[in-house]
Amino acid sequence: MTQANQIILQHKFGSKELANYGLSIQIITIIRLLQTQLLRLTAPSIADVTNAEWKAPSVIKKLLRYSALTFGLSVCIVLPMWILTPFLIEKFMGKDYITAIPVLNVLYVWAVLYGIAIINNQFLIGLHLQRFFFISTSIFGLISLLLSELFVDRYRSMGAALSLLISHLCSVIFQFFIVLQKIKQHARSTS
Repeated sequence: MTQANQIILQHKFGSKELANYGLSIQIITIIRLLQTQLLRLTAPSIADVTNAEWKAPSVIKKLLRYSALTFGLSVCIVLPMWILTPFLIEKFMGKDYITAIPVLNVLYVWAVLYGIAIINNQFLIGLHLQRFFFISTSIFGLISLLLSELFVDRYRSMGAALSLLISHLCSVIFQFFIVLQKIKQHARSTS
C-alpha cells in the first residue's frame, strides 16, 4: 500500500507531497528492518507454542507476552528515531523536508503496530490460518486504498499515512481477535 499511496500523491499533488511521504517511508523502512530482525528471535518459539500438543492457556499467555515484548522493542526502536529525526532531517536533508515530520509521527505509530502484526501473523500461520491471513490482508489492503482516496484529497501526504495507520490498526485488531477465537475453539474441542 505504501507504493500505491506514492502513486496517488504524485498524481494528485506532485513532487513536494511525494517527497514528504517518500522520505517518511524510507525512515520507517529502516525501523521495520530492525524490527523484523529482532522479532525473528521469537519466531521459533511461536512455532513451538503452536505445535500439535499445545494448551490454550499457555498459547494465550505466549501471545500476550510476545505482543508485549514486540510492543516494547518497537517503542525502543521508534523512540530514539522520533527524538532524533527533526535534527537529522534539518542537518542532512535541509529545512525543506521538515514538513515530513508530521507524516513521520503518524508512521511511527504504524511502525509500532507493524511489530505487533508480525507476532500476530506468526500465530496465524502457526495455527494453520494461512488462507484467512491472505484473505484478511487483501481485504484490509483494499480498505487502505479506499481510505487513501478519501484522505489524500483532504490531508495530502498525512492522509496517505493515516490510511495506512487506520487500515493496519483494524487489521491487527481483527486478526488478533481471530487468533484468540481459534485458541478458544481449540480449547473447547480438546476438553
